[in-house]
Amino acid sequence: MQLTRFKKNWLGLRTSDREIEVNTISGTHRIEIPSSGKYAFFEGELLEIKDNSKKVLLVSDLDRTVFHDSPEGLAAHKEFIKFWIQHFEFNGSILVYDTGRSLNEYEWIIDKLYEPDLLVAVLGNYALTFDEEGHFVHEEDYKEVLNWTSNPNWDENYFVDAILEKFQYPRSYISRINPFTILFIIPDDVFFATFDEVKRFVKNKENIETNGKILKGKCIKTRCNLVGSHYIEVLPTHTGKQLGVIYAQKRYNFTDKDTMVAGDSLNDCMLLRLPVFGILVGNSENYLVDWFNKKPRPNKFHSNAMFALALIDGLKRFTNL
Repeated sequence: MQLTRFKKNWLGLRTSDREIEVNTISGTHRIEIPSSGKYAFFEGELLEIKDNSKKVLLVSDLDRTVFHDSPEGLAAHKEFIKFWIQHFEFNGSILVYDTGRSLNEYEWIIDKLYEPDLLVAVLGNYALTFDEEGHFVHEEDYKEVLNWTSNPNWDENYFVDAILEKFQYPRSYISRINPFTILFIIPDDVFFATFDEVKRFVKNKENIETNGKILKGKCIKTRCNLVGSHYIEVLPTHTGKQLGVIYAQKRYNFTDKDTMVAGDSLNDCMLLRLPVFGILVGNSENYLVDWFNKKPRPNKFHSNAMFALALIDGLKRFTNL
């Protein structure tokens, strides 16, 4: 028996034995091997590794796409991971989570997640890998991508102050300020009354000066987990989740033809606008579905499957499994 790879919550092995013994935290497992070959032992289940799959770069949104903290969502995540391990984990494929969550927010759910090869956090603000113990390792060269897309008309602190002043928002609406992202949580009545004006103000097509600066950015609306609220995300014009795809392609040597993206909300259109294969999950919010239906989207599909099951659907379409 040869151990080929070990990863958090599972191990991979190549064996010609008919029976093996595996010691885990939950106890000792005796496993019957159907035939010689490559296998992974994942959460008490023996998975045979297939060698017939195309190598892919999969960049997926996290919440309500590859993961959702509900019985249905967790079951879908586990099913997807089993599929990924069997068909893609061992053939050089790369899994990326591209999320709006901060690192602290990611750590809230890390024990429920399959560990990706790369994490892109806070709508493209940070890129991280993981060491052997599962700790974050910042990708320092990701700063080159951010600098490449830097905008002289962007200043997060000026933008925050300008929006609060112009629209009379209280500071309690501010959820997070990062170098390349501002997140507001807005009550629905205020959101519906002001969003269109906020969007026009942020885009600033007229080049109007505010506090001595010509501020420009983009504005994205998404539904908030808090009942009766919306997110407003403000970013520099050329930043966002798509930077995670660009960086991952360069880092791991993938092309557009080898890349698949997936998402459920309007900030994922930054992924889905790229000339790569893309999937909208079946539970996508109406804002994203409306965007998708406005015109033909080459190589983009709206799956009927929910949560991470849609990623299985997408990978089967993409690789002809």
